[in-house]
Amino acid sequence: MPFAVALASAGAVAVTLLCTTMLFQVSGPDAMGDPDAPRGLAAWVMGLCYAPMLLWGPLLAVVTAAYYLRRRGLTPSPTGGRGRTRRGTAARP
Repeated sequence: MPFAVALASAGAVAVTLLCTTMLFQVSGPDAMGDPDAPRGLAAWVMGLCYAPMLLWGPLLAVVTAAYYLRRRGLTPSPTGGRGRTRRGTAARP
């Protein structure tokens, strides 16, 4: 397995664990029972702002798997194997 894939896989696992652990700590009864904790609409807005962070780890895992499959030649190239020209545009047939 290439170093980049191993590192990204470890990062995906770490970020997923970190974010889910933080979710349970922040939304637990000890944290939300604090008198300074947001209530009502403010709590919903805070939750909506932090919700995308829960997708960071799983999406990193998906991108890592796609990279690994592409590098191994198991998925087709979006350019159809034509490569790239100097200016970064797909070569024409």
